[in-house]
Order: sequence, then C-alpha cells, then structure tokens
Amino acid sequence: DEEKEFEDKLDAIIRFNHVETLKLCLRDLNREVDPLYVGNYLSMLAETVMEVGLSLAIKTLGRKPRGKNKVSDMVVMGMGKLGGREMSYNSDLDIIFIYDGDDHEFFSRLGQKMISVLSTPTGEGYAYKIDMGLRPSGRSGALVSSLESFKKYHEENARLWERQALVRARPSAGNMKLGKRVMGAVEYFVYEKPLDEDFHKEIHHLRLRMEKELAKESEKKLNLKTGRGGIVDIEFLVQMLQLKFGHDYRPVRTQNTYRALEALNRCDLIDEDAFRVLRDGLYFLKKLENMLRLLHDGATSDLYENDFRKLALELNTKGDGEKLKETYISKTNEIRRIYERYFS
Repeated sequence: DEEKEFEDKLDAIIRFNHVETLKLCLRDLNREVDPLYVGNYLSMLAETVMEVGLSLAIKTLGRKPRGKNKVSDMVVMGMGKLGGREMSYNSDLDIIFIYDGDDHEFFSRLGQKMISVLSTPTGEGYAYKIDMGLRPSGRSGALVSSLESFKKYHEENARLWERQALVRARPSAGNMKLGKRVMGAVEYFVYEKPLDEDFHKEIHHLRLRMEKELAKESEKKLNLKTGRGGIVDIEFLVQMLQLKFGHDYRPVRTQNTYRALEALNRCDLIDEDAFRVLRDGLYFLKKLENMLRLLHDGATSDLYENDFRKLALELNTKGDGEKLKETYISKTNEIRRIYERYFS
C-alpha cells in the first residue's frame, strides 16, 4: 500500500525531528549548551529534515520533468533564521525554491509536495510550518523561480528590504551545485550593486513599522523579538552595516548575526562599546527567547509579567522575576541606544 508507506515515512520524519529537538531541550534546560549552539543545532536538524522531505516529495510525485530537466535541478534556499543558522524552538522555515531549467510546472508541483511533506499534520504532529513570504514578489509571486527569473527580478524589481533579506540566504537542501550558482548571484545583488546614499533611512523606517504594527508593546506586554531594543534592532543594525561595508570588507559577508558582529568588530567597523552591548544583548535575548518558547511550547516572543517570574527560575536568577525584568529593560535600552547612534 503506497499511501500507507508514504504516511509511515512521514511519521518517521516527524518523530525524528521531535526526538532530536527534545534531546536538545533537555541539554538546554540542564544549562549544557548556549544559544549559539541551539540555533546552529536546530538549523542543521531542519536542513536534514528538509533533505529527507525533498527526497520523499520526489519519490511520491509520480512523474519526471520534461526534456533535459532533471528532478535534482532544484535548490531550497534557507532564509531568515534558518539561513543564518539561528533558529529557535518552534521556528517556521523561511525558504525559497529555485530551479535550473524550463519545466516550471514540474518544479512548482515538487515545491508544493515538499511543503506538504513538511507541514501536513499526521498522528505524530507535523515537522515545520513553512513561510514562503521572502520569495520574489512575496506572497503574490510564483511558488518557485527559475535561476534566470530570480536574477532578472533582483536586477530589475527587488526592493531594499528584499536585498536586505538576501543577506541571510543560504543553500539548505537540494542541489548544492545550483546553490553555489545562486549564491554567486546573491552576493552580487547584496554586496556589489550600488546603494542609495540614505538607504539606512528606509531600513530604519521599516524597523519602526515592525515595532508599531507587530510588537504592539504596552505596560503589560513586551516583545523580545520585534519590540524596542529587541532582537530585530540588532539584526537590522548588523544587516545595514553589512550592506554598507560588505562591498569592501569580505569578512562581513556572513549569514549569521553573531559571526557578522565579530567580523564588523575585527574590521574596526563598529566600536568596542557597540560590539559588547550588541553581542551580550543578543546572547541574553536569544537565551530568553529559547526558554520562553519551551515554557509555552510555541513560537511566541511576547513577554508578560508572569513570564519573567517563571523564566527567572530557569535562568538561575533565584526566581526573582522583577530582577530579570529590570535586566531586560536595561539591556534593551542599551541596544536601542546603540541602534539609534548608528541610524542617526
């Protein structure tokens, strides 16, 4: 029974993902691993599951592409936290499908099948939620792009935020030779094309919109991702500096925020005070995010009064929620101070 065999394989993928994540959770709760390790491990786990999911999608599609096209002529590009190897628990997968050839219909069906394999719930749950919003033309664009149409879009139509998003693009599954060719195009679009003199103002405008429309902070609720002085403050600042200096300083061309910070510091492109505040702040916020998501078993970034009290027990601050909140306010204030200095 082919359908039963398919479901069994699907269950096996989901079980493997859950067991590996659980093993990491236990090590994390036991304070054996740091947020950098967690982000890298979860991202490598996702890439392994994606590779198996793509193979299963190819086997169950039941047809081959026409002409000289091969089933292996597609790469899955990891974006966002996946591309930067900075995933947290319950993170979605931000991905883009790029193929080499002319059988658009086949590769569209293959992309749809892979999404179905990874995100369809079974008795074991599901592997990942998939976000395709960073593909060319966003949610209104085609599910998959040929390499040529990808290059044409970014040459002629891409907006600054799309160029910024490509800073974290990385081949994550599928044809890695094709992935290398995609990365050649990505490096050109991100680091070689000229930038408007006041490009940073557009990035800053988008950041403030995210804070207002997504974080919606209040006296009762803070948001450690999109809120004031949150993770996105650090990411946007680092990416702005990568776009600004990446043309002349190759070491800053990296998808990972920590690595980019270190490279910017080594190249004397940020001062020691900024480096220390951003590095320590990112470490603190990532640790907090991981613990918060374990606490709620979901992809939340909202922090309420009660969360600080519960997280204080896990973060070895002697159960003092007030003290943890004070530390949070202090660190996010410092991050925003640095952010404003570089964006002013």
